Amino acid sequence: MNRKWSKESIGLEIVSMYESGENLNYASIASNNLALLRAATRYFGTWEAAVRFAGLDYDSIRRYKSWTRERII
Repeated sequence: MNRKWSKESIGLEIVSMYESGENLNYASIASNNLALLRAATRYFGTWEAAVRFAGLDYDSIRRYKSWTRERII
């Protein structure tokens, strides 16, 4: 199936997956929904930007957390 993507359809798909409890971190999407990941990076530049466009908090979704001075201490 060759799906026609748009910014809006990508955002809706991400929200739908989030609402159904699917894992939205980059590695999971790369393994399970490569077409969505490729479309998202084509339209938004990064997976993070697509997730943020969908209105979700990327920092709570990403698997690898950034280390901050506070987290280290």
